[in-house]
Amino acid sequence: ASEMDFIQSEVYKNSFFLGDRMDRILYYDCTNYYFEIEQEDGDKKYGKSKEHRPNPIIQMGLFTNGDGIPLAFSLFPG
Repeated sequence: ASEMDFIQSEVYKNSFFLGDRMDRILYYDCTNYYFEIEQEDGDKKYGKSKEHRPNPIIQMGLFTNGDGIPLAFSLFPG
């Protein structure tokens, strides 16, 4: 697993000590982040933008619990 996966796993496990979590209901949301650059760079790739921008983007998927507390996220190339 990647370092990011390990960190997210540890944060999730240790968050039990902060109090009760409403994790029977989970929400997943995706969004795009665009970069005002001319060329693709690393994971910043041209892709379908909701705003129809001609810029490279990165997509992010975020899981939250029923209270809206972030639990995990993933980043994907545009």
